Amino acid sequence: MAPEQAAESPLTEASDWYSVGVMLYESLTGALPFSGTAFEVLRHKQLEDPVPPRTLVPDVPEDLSALCLDLLHRRPARRPSGAEVLRRLRSLDAAPADVVHPPPLPPPPSAAPFVGRAEELARLREAYAVLRSGRAITVSVHGGSGMGKTALVRRFLDELRRESPAPVILSGRCYERESVPYKAFDSVVDALSQYLRRLPPSVVQGLLPHDVLALVRLFPVLRQVQGVTRARRTVLDIPDSQERRRRAFAALRELLVRLADRAPVVIVMDDLQWGDADSSALLEDLMKPPDSPALLLIGCYRTEEATTSPLLALLLPLRESPPAAALEKMDLAVGELALDDARALASALLGREPGTEARAEAIARESQGNPFLVDALSR
Repeated sequence: MAPEQAAESPLTEASDWYSVGVMLYESLTGALPFSGTAFEVLRHKQLEDPVPPRTLVPDVPEDLSALCLDLLHRRPARRPSGAEVLRRLRSLDAAPADVVHPPPLPPPPSAAPFVGRAEELARLREAYAVLRSGRAITVSVHGGSGMGKTALVRRFLDELRRESPAPVILSGRCYERESVPYKAFDSVVDALSQYLRRLPPSVVQGLLPHDVLALVRLFPVLRQVQGVTRARRTVLDIPDSQERRRRAFAALRELLVRLADRAPVVIVMDDLQWGDADSSALLEDLMKPPDSPALLLIGCYRTEEATTSPLLALLLPLRESPPAAALEKMDLAVGELALDDARALASALLGREPGTEARAEAIARESQGNPFLVDALSR
């Protein structure tokens, strides 16, 4: 099971390649990438990288060990595609010319039913209406652990995908034990890279900012976008690191402005409580007036960890400040489910077997409206 499947995120071709990576790892080492109970394995997949096969079995070729680790990357966007795997196995030329690659899998239905949250969904729709009117808006979605913040936003995004015109949705999250700069943006830029790679080259050329290579220095995944490597290289000659950073920030801003001129843009950043100070600086620069990109920025975080987060320590005071004329702000607290909604969720999870009504009532009361506890008690 790929990490994104355990997190109930959409499955893609990259999820299948993760499974290939698991089989390759076991073939090379005689062991699975992670060991422990089912819960421990799922947690390891979310937070840690496996031990390189070459470390366990020194005779494993270095390039094959590296390919195996790339297939097991926690981020789907960082895993090699089928063509890349074939190229690295030096067998691409031997593949038949008329090979037909299957399209990516559609997003699967959520494993858990979605119940309630009508008021919260209505407020998110209000935020999207602000975006459609041409104004930028940020939404802070916060609540205790297990309250269903991610499920709420995912439900909202499912609605948006049925909109016409369909918005560009760039969704990502921070990982607790990952040590990379700009953590809040890292997986969002992964999604941006994937989106740009699906566009015709002529369209991409019209979207790329002047200093795109400064942006590539912050987020190397953008090198995978066609046309980036042929861009002007003058920025690489700037010795001042602060100037290069300023140009990179401006390049991302310019890219998103151009993208927002083409279609509505929605950016989602989950688990901001694990973000870093660099991300806060980039967020502040991105959304400052004038001429900030017209986008809907949704940030989710755990309320109980707000005071210990480097990112939120810098970001929350900005949220309290009066909004600029071109930027609106919305605060959306996600609390416990109402008793009726908790009961409905438990009933949906338990099924229609005899005797479940009383059990659903007991679960709804014992969980005190916490969706995570409702789900756990219903298993």
